[in-house]
Amino acid sequence: MAALTDEQRKERIAQITPYITEIQAAMGLGHWHIIVYDERHPRLPEMVAVVDPGDGQNMGELWLNDGALNETPDDLRNTIVHELLHLHEAHWLQAVDELSGEFGKTAWNVWMAGFRREIEYMTDALSRVLAPHLPLPPNAEEQAI
Repeated sequence: MAALTDEQRKERIAQITPYITEIQAAMGLGHWHIIVYDERHPRLPEMVAVVDPGDGQNMGELWLNDGALNETPDDLRNTIVHELLHLHEAHWLQAVDELSGEFGKTAWNVWMAGFRREIEYMTDALSRVLAPHLPLPPNAEEQAI
């Protein structure tokens, strides 16, 4: 995976941000305000992509790291769908987090680790089913940056 220059990153993010908005609306998330950053995630640059759903305000933040921006068009579409699916999970996941005081710290940490892992498996499976029914990112033929 080739690292992108800052200029390449900004160009690619500017190119696909309208696409992300289109996919967001198609997935029933048009009421969300999503900020798409044109820099790598500051704490998780090794991740392909990161979404932060915020705290119950239908406002999220999305980072597409170099791993995502270097993906094939199909894989990039799947990554975007995967991250946007996490926004559908956001409100009930916050409700689950509010239960943390009802358990001992160790029991809670063990349970949450397994729960979050299963959420990732579910999100992966759903994105693989949903993504092929959505359009590919723009300039798919020129995607290999």
